[in-house]
Amino acid sequence: MEQLILVIETNNQVMTDRAYIDKTIKYYFDISSVKLQYVTMDGKYNFNNSKVVCEINSYISMNTKEQNHIIYFFDIDSTGKKNNDFMCRVKKYCSKNNYDIVLFNRTIEEVFIGRKVRSNEKLPCAKKFSQEINPGKFENYLNKKKPLIKESNFLLVMNKYLTKK
Repeated sequence: MEQLILVIETNNQVMTDRAYIDKTIKYYFDISSVKLQYVTMDGKYNFNNSKVVCEINSYISMNTKEQNHIIYFFDIDSTGKKNNDFMCRVKKYCSKNNYDIVLFNRTIEEVFIGRKVRSNEKLPCAKKFSQEINPGKFENYLNKKKPLIKESNFLLVMNKYLTKK
């Protein structure tokens, strides 16, 4: 079975990003012939640390007979020099390894619920999204090649690997 390894910013305890990503994938795509695996970075600056790389490689080694696709998910957060330099490093790393990148400008919460969310609000907002909100209403915001604020390239990237319902 083809496998998508989805590398997300959140940590294993909270998994808020997964709530948005998982529900949106299942809304738009047929995943019956694809296995979704999640790897958590525990913060975006850990994108290439040994724990993350090891976990990605572990999933790949368990699925050697089929294709594996690695997709990183990042919040853009800001447009300052530090963040721009960081995103250049991420893009270079992903390009070198033939990984794809989904970007949320500025945050995943801004794209899916329309506003910034404080740390203590992330879990309740993610739960509400997964239980009550229809991802279909965000389609126009999820198809952007160069996402502006409250936009993403989510569907453009996922269309490469998944079949729409």
